[in-house]
Amino acid sequence: MRMPSLEEMCLITTELHDRSLEPNHLTGLTSGTSLIGALARPYNQMTYGLVGDIFDVAASFCEALARGHVFRDGNKRTAFAVMTYILDVNDVRFRFPAGRTEDMMVSVAEGTASADQLAWFLRGLTVEASYNLREIDR
Repeated sequence: MRMPSLEEMCLITTELHDRSLEPNHLTGLTSGTSLIGALARPYNQMTYGLVGDIFDVAASFCEALARGHVFRDGNKRTAFAVMTYILDVNDVRFRFPAGRTEDMMVSVAEGTASADQLAWFLRGLTVEASYNLREIDR
């Protein structure tokens, strides 16, 4: 599994967030929240073997960002962008059905869908995947 370091992931996440904003959207982080804290959770899960595959990892990042509300605006968009980035750099190809994907993102952000449910959803959308269970290279 290819993963950037936590520091690199913070920069990537900030860049993806900034790209996702419309001109009238609020920029920057929410006061009292930590981007590093939100992103550290998935890294801890990887360290302690609590994720099974790249779909679990991508879903964990998505959930941490969507629920963490670390940005003033665009948290769901950023969570989705980071999730797709992680899948893409790990050579997972997918097709997202428009309506179902938005519904799933809202459910994750609201806490009515878990990271496990999101990972299951993602596995069903793969077109071509080259991933191995429990093979985590750092």
